[in-house]
Amino acid sequence: MAQNDVCHIGSTVTITGRVSGSQPVVVAGRLDGEVRLTAPLTVEAGAAVTADVSATRVIVRGTLTGNVEATESLTLETNARVEGDVRTPRLGIAEGATIRGSIDMSAASAATES
Repeated sequence: MAQNDVCHIGSTVTITGRVSGSQPVVVAGRLDGEVRLTAPLTVEAGAAVTADVSATRVIVRGTLTGNVEATESLTLETNARVEGDVRTPRLGIAEGATIRGSIDMSAASAATES
């Protein structure tokens, strides 16, 4: 996939509804609703996502409110905030980032037991 195949939601844009697809999405503005991707989702610093999220990789630099299922990994960078339940096999949390909710990493356990 080419670098220009990334969908950018600008800092002054608000989207309400369902976002789905197979290309990476970068949110710099606001997204309210539901996100279902077979690609990565990035929530930039200053951005706010209020949605249940399913994506391959999720990188949070801003605020994400809702349940998260990241099939490959979830990364919270400095000052990121997630409020909701998380399910992922790999989790990275930088100093200053917070999660408020439950964390389920059983997918990683199941893969190592097989």
